[in-house]
Amino acid sequence: MMPWDMGASGPANRQNLIEEGAPTIDRDTGKEHNPNGVKRMRRHSWISIYRRKGKLSERQFNTADQIHRASLGKLSDDPLRALFIDRGMACDDAQAAAFDQRRAFHRIDAMIPDYARPVIERVVIEDQPLWPGTAHERHLDRLQRGLDEIADVMDAMRKVRKI
Repeated sequence: MMPWDMGASGPANRQNLIEEGAPTIDRDTGKEHNPNGVKRMRRHSWISIYRRKGKLSERQFNTADQIHRASLGKLSDDPLRALFIDRGMACDDAQAAAFDQRRAFHRIDAMIPDYARPVIERVVIEDQPLWPGTAHERHLDRLQRGLDEIADVMDAMRKVRKI
């Protein structure tokens, strides 16, 4: 029988954690080795879980990953609307990189279709699973179609060099 208080190693805290080896790479040979059997835990996001299950295509996953990475530095509003930061400049300023990340998020956020906004915000930005129940397939369809639409817009914008 297990104790009722499992602390930080309880099932709720271990959700989406994957145990993997932590090898070191030999600089001379380039081979990985892990003689002591060191393990580490890594948390998988819901978009990577859905990709692994075959629910998201590689293109949809890449779009969702780009949205998620851009959302990590988001603010509620873009205070830097008038500030232009040239991405082509070789700049090591972390603050400028954060501003650029926020600008990219607000640009991508404007591309999210209204019908897919709730599900994209939940799964991609907040890293929560799709809602369970009878509407699960409908929400998955909205997520897939929304990510495809965003990817199409981003591809079109790349062609004219706006992203």
